[in-house]
Amino acid sequence: MKNKKVILITLLMPAMLFGFGKLKVPGLGESEPAASTSADAGGLQDALVRDYLTANSSIQKGQELLLEAFNKKEDLAKLEQAQASLSGKQSKQDLETITAQTKEAQEAIAKSMEEGVELTEEGKAKYRESIPYMIQGAVGISKLAQTASEFIDSSKNEIQSAGLMGAAKLKKKLDAGLYVAPKIPGLIGTTAKNAKGLITYGKKNKILEADDQSGAALEGADGPK
Repeated sequence: MKNKKVILITLLMPAMLFGFGKLKVPGLGESEPAASTSADAGGLQDALVRDYLTANSSIQKGQELLLEAFNKKEDLAKLEQAQASLSGKQSKQDLETITAQTKEAQEAIAKSMEEGVELTEEGKAKYRESIPYMIQGAVGISKLAQTASEFIDSSKNEIQSAGLMGAAKLKKKLDAGLYVAPKIPGLIGTTAKNAKGLITYGKKNKILEADDQSGAALEGADGPK
């Protein structure tokens, strides 16, 4: 009888370990479920990247007009060249190119403003034409705060739950969002500041009317105080 009990226990051991109990080893087999999130990281990344590119496209259109206004032909050519080099796949590489060139173009514009470059009448018209695009871009960037925050939380949970091998694949899949999401808080302040600065400069140099109310659209666009 004793021998029968030993045999029975021996037969049941695999089921106890891998069936009923489902022994778990970190990084192997079934992973722990992710914390509940309002949307998956992939969907949040798609929305974040799409809306960022839309807002940045408005900013770059405004920058093109401003570079024309200040007769910065070389910088305008660089911006156009960067735009032409994009793959259209909304990849991390595209985002890096766009973000870097937007920053470089803005630095060229700021330098022209600091130097007090005198604008022709055509240049003044281009300057005025740029304002709505710069405002639209700044407002668009300001609306990305929540999506960026949700993406960061969701991606963190999913990566932590993916196991050792799955985490690397997931990071690669989410690399565009992981690149741009942390930049959004800083971009919110920067883009609003740039747009406001253009309006101030325009009024000071009589490019815009003294009572121009364009800046009203930027109320709250620079983030919480």
